Amino acid sequence: LAVWTWSDDVFASHTVDDLPRIELPSVAALGVDAAEKQLEALGFVVAIVPRPNESVPKGTAFGQEPVAGRKLELGELVSILVSDGPAGVIVPPVAGQQVADVTALLASDGLGASFEGTYDESVAPGQVISSEPPAGGRVPQNGTVKLTLSFGPAPRTVPALVGTDLNSSLVAIGRAGLAVGAITQVHVKDQFPGVVLETTPAGGAQVPRDMPVKLRV
Repeated sequence: LAVWTWSDDVFASHTVDDLPRIELPSVAALGVDAAEKQLEALGFVVAIVPRPNESVPKGTAFGQEPVAGRKLELGELVSILVSDGPAGVIVPPVAGQQVADVTALLASDGLGASFEGTYDESVAPGQVISSEPPAGGRVPQNGTVKLTLSFGPAPRTVPALVGTDLNSSLVAIGRAGLAVGAITQVHVKDQFPGVVLETTPAGGAQVPRDMPVKLRV
């Protein structure tokens, strides 16, 4: 038993001494991708650890664990500390909520809001489409979140239908994103049956999506 124990200790000591050890370089001030590639090229396993930092730009390494200068074996774990930007208030999820509710929510966290609007085919008017920073991002204390609001669907143009036949007019109205309103038939001398005489609103008008267009034929 003593001989076996002695031989095992000698073998273990010999194995440890033969393992290559590499001095850990500093990756501070490198971008996260460059820092990760440099350490992986040396044979280390890399973990990215995001942390708030007031002075280092977001996505830049500012430290590591273990510290630079340590000699490590191949395959050991090195954690890169990467700036996640300044510490501050985390932006809550706001997409799909009414602007008044979002403004109140942000104000409760001490944040202000700025606004811009755009047409959107699926988001109802007055609802928030997105925020900048997005949900989960950070804003400095008393900072401002930029909100993009929906104006609703873009206006549609009433097609010019006067003088066309009724069936063609119905197709054109549908393709324009509008609805067919009341159809009034009148008798007019020297006119073919089914010819459109007038539309309300008139052709060329800008109207909300799905608005009914009345026809006089």
